[in-house]
Amino acid sequence: MYKLIIKSVLLFACFSAIFLIVESCVDTITPPKPSNEGEFITTMKVELKDSASGLLLNYYFRDMDKNGVNAPLQWDTIKLFSNRTYTCVMKFLNEANPNSITNITNEILAEQQSHIICFEPLGANLIVQRTDKDTTFEVGLSSKWKTGSNSSGNLNITLMHQAGVKNGSCSPGVEDIKVVYPLVIY
Repeated sequence: MYKLIIKSVLLFACFSAIFLIVESCVDTITPPKPSNEGEFITTMKVELKDSASGLLLNYYFRDMDKNGVNAPLQWDTIKLFSNRTYTCVMKFLNEANPNSITNITNEILAEQQSHIICFEPLGANLIVQRTDKDTTFEVGLSSKWKTGSNSSGNLNITLMHQAGVKNGSCSPGVEDIKVVYPLVIY
């Protein structure tokens, strides 16, 4: 009888230990949501300064709903002088609530390892070179623009969100905002 009780206790202890080991291996913690989500941007501002004359130029794209239901409120044509050099500063805003405008540029600067601004001139004599960088790769909040002879076309400006995949190119990640500006060089 004594042996039967000991066997029962040992068998119960073994099953209890196995149950506790298996139960401790089950992950019951909900993983956190990614903290580096894309930004809600309604406004892209291109601030240009002509290096020769000091002339300041501002060009905007404003789309308050960002989903394409309503037409953009403002979509400027970028107009530049030929054979000039411009310094550029990019600004991104959320103006959806006019009583509480958010400067997204500060967030992009704080998360610059997760962002790159891509400039793609199409049909126009323009070369754009990013002049700022995070610890490793270029960002594009500031850049230098060099115009050539008279021409026209478009300039695609895309803010890419590249959390964990930034490699210096524009291909990985997702678009936070992309604007195709009409561009005239005269």
